[in-house]
Amino acid sequence: MDANDLIGLASKSRFLRAIDVSEAGQRYTICNVSVEGMKSEGGDDRDKGVVWFDEDPRGLVLNVTLTVILRDLFGVDLEGWHGKRITLFNDTSVRRGPKVVGGIRIKGSPDIAKTVKITAGKSAFSRGTEYTITAERDQDPIGEALAAAGLTVAAFDSWAVSVGKPPAAKMSRLTAQKCAAWLRGSGHETIHAHAAKASAVDDFDDPMAV
Repeated sequence: MDANDLIGLASKSRFLRAIDVSEAGQRYTICNVSVEGMKSEGGDDRDKGVVWFDEDPRGLVLNVTLTVILRDLFGVDLEGWHGKRITLFNDTSVRRGPKVVGGIRIKGSPDIAKTVKITAGKSAFSRGTEYTITAERDQDPIGEALAAAGLTVAAFDSWAVSVGKPPAAKMSRLTAQKCAAWLRGSGHETIHAHAAKASAVDDFDDPMAV
């Protein structure tokens, strides 16, 4: 270990920061909610709620605004938040006092029935602010990745069965997201190769094939 390793350790955080989230938005699946002790800006020890996700080891520290929004979306029972999906984004208009610093906000969720407006905020600059949370279309990450590669779900399922994996429709959301990332990388080549091989076998077995 050298000084550069120490810098790397110091720069890592257990919690998401605004700069870690894109302005366009990123989808996260809630797996747990905990209470964590941390230092306030004044140096006092404070307990804060933290939401943890399947897709990232870092948690989202909850301020009043985020807590009110999540409560209004998914209810007061924290167990009911488990498995819910939210799209976070970096709202570059968020202020800390008079200074614009940016902050993490909730853009939408595919787990709400309709778009809602929620009034939240605690500080003099945010109190009474109305936030619009969009009811998002439920994504099909595998289908979208296959379509981009010119493949069908049937071709993927044929390959999946051949290697003892579940078809796309029976995958968990997290597994489907990981599989879609694999497809967008080199995975689509594997599916193309399997489909070509299957097609060649079909042609050979067809007595009318020339």
